[in-house]
Amino acid sequence: MRLRRMCGAAVAALLLAVGGTTARGDFLTNLSVVQDTVPGGLFRYTYTLTNLASSTEPVSLFQLDVSTDANLQSITNTLGWDVTYSPGSSNITWTSAILPDFTTNDLAPGASGVFSFQTIRGPSAQPYLLVGNNPVGPFSGSNEGMISGPSAVPEPSSASLLALGAAGVLFARRRLARGAR
Repeated sequence: MRLRRMCGAAVAALLLAVGGTTARGDFLTNLSVVQDTVPGGLFRYTYTLTNLASSTEPVSLFQLDVSTDANLQSITNTLGWDVTYSPGSSNITWTSAILPDFTTNDLAPGASGVFSFQTIRGPSAQPYLLVGNNPVGPFSGSNEGMISGPSAVPEPSSASLLALGAAGVLFARRRLARGAR
């Protein structure tokens, strides 16, 4: 039994020393969203991206998946970043711009930026990606997760099931109402 424990410990140490990976703890960001409605029946999504002061890399890219029929409008950001989006696209991407002096306007540690757009689509959880720009090495940090964004149109089968369920509820209510008389 003692030999097994010693072998297990030796294998674990070898894996950590040779083939183990360490988590990057130096690209630290926070992304939040406020969603509200605006005239015309549109939904406005406003994302605040904060690169925490303890982060060692600036942020250079923010990408958000959206429904292909979201038809995003009034796309803005407070950083002067370039935006890549066209109707029918499955994502919107903001990237820091390369300035005339060949510097960038990356989001520095301790700074925040605001990104927004309007759409006909209501909210659902959507994947996002944030990418850092490591100025001294070959690897950049990245953070990804889920955040509220424009939803996809329900599939016809999902819409049919929803309609069938609603009809069932109405039928049950009608039957109960007749039984109560």
